[in-house]
Amino acid sequence: MKEKILFPFTAQNQGGSIISALNLAKSLSDANYDIIFLVHGDGPAIKLIEKKKINYLITDIKFFENGENFFNFLFKLTTQIISMIFILFKIKPDIIHINDSRMVNTWTLISKLLGYKVIIHQRTKPSKSKFLEFNLSKANYIVAISKFI
Repeated sequence: MKEKILFPFTAQNQGGSIISALNLAKSLSDANYDIIFLVHGDGPAIKLIEKKKINYLITDIKFFENGENFFNFLFKLTTQIISMIFILFKIKPDIIHINDSRMVNTWTLISKLLGYKVIIHQRTKPSKSKFLEFNLSKANYIVAISKFI
């Protein structure tokens, strides 16, 4: 049975992070992994995903915005936790691969609490955030482009 890898992303994303993830996902798909992107909202990322012919689902779950007040996020989380659990149980990923700090803060904690493996691909220096540091510490693996990240 193929391992399933979930890539959560915001549909607003159209820069290097999603392009890097799509290239990785395409290579993993060619190597017989089952790849699915979970896209938050509607935006330019969807066209990029479709162009690579990668499976995706769209969700209306609100994600943690960089610089957002932690308590606002906790309120969002409490109103959406059932939807998040439902999505993870529906997709049943073996690995959750996260390329974006917004998705790190949105998906890491719930994924770990439910027993999923989390890989974080940190492409830039993380912002100074205790919440982000906490979530990064929960990952099974962190992939970085240099030891200075």
